[in-house]
Amino acid sequence: MDFAHANNASTAIVWLSFNILTATEEDLKNGVHGAVPIPPHDVRKEDVIEGLVTNVKAMIKADRKITALNNFK
Repeated sequence: MDFAHANNASTAIVWLSFNILTATEEDLKNGVHGAVPIPPHDVRKEDVIEGLVTNVKAMIKADRKITALNNFK
């Protein structure tokens, strides 16, 4: 499944989050400037969202070409 075929908003959010998490792991391994670990799902929702936002901004700044970012446009 991909974002375009998600049958509801919740599924789309899960798909986007998974892909951002996967890209973040790659960025952390590769030392991409601005990439930060995303807190585990059992912490405050706001902390997880902040981690996702920080990494999306870093990916945009690094001009990453991944589908999840293209779906934000």
